Amino acid sequence: MVEISLYGTFNFSTAVARRLIAEGRPGVMCNIITTYAWTGAPGVAHSAAAKAGMLAFTKSVGREWGEHAIRVNAVAPGFVPTESATAQILSAPDAADRMRGLIPLGRFGCSEEIADAVSFLMSDQASYITSSILTVDAACRSEYQCTPPRRATTARDPVRNRVVAALPGGPHPIGSWAMIRMASARGNVRRGCGPRRRPCRQARWLAATAGTGRAGIPTGRGWCGRA
Repeated sequence: MVEISLYGTFNFSTAVARRLIAEGRPGVMCNIITTYAWTGAPGVAHSAAAKAGMLAFTKSVGREWGEHAIRVNAVAPGFVPTESATAQILSAPDAADRMRGLIPLGRFGCSEEIADAVSFLMSDQASYITSSILTVDAACRSEYQCTPPRRATTARDPVRNRVVAALPGGPHPIGSWAMIRMASARGNVRRGCGPRRRPCRQARWLAATAGTGRAGIPTGRGWCGRA
């Protein structure tokens, strides 16, 4: 997520800016971030960190490249019920009604409204706007936290006999479990360690939870690939 969102934005934007500056041409850029870049939200620590970096990058280069007539802004959409977002966030029967109740306008946004905001910032009508973040979320921000509360229960870690949180998707300790899950899927998680390659706690957890659908593995001291 960080490599795609933050590194990708940095590398692409700086490459374009160098070309524009070398040729003496003006330019306009608009990044897409998210409101939880500054409010935070459960389960999206990796994305929030990347988007927060994009926010700081946008405001920084907007000031830096202004003398070269290059405007850089960003749009921070609120919740838009796309297919993937609906499957992940609105899977519970009453989730949509509860989330709408947190939005002052009482409805979700649509992709066309986000596109209109981007079109405005890219147009000559916004020629005096740069280094700015346009929030399009119906006032559903920090004072109206729009992430539906996830009711946590508890479960028992089969390896260390400790209590872990059980959020939608399966039991896991609170932490950057999404990053660990992705690393495991890419094969970056070590399956053994030490001179005898004895399976570490991490590997034993993977073996114990294989096929159970549990979302991720414990993180923290003692769970980093060493016994």
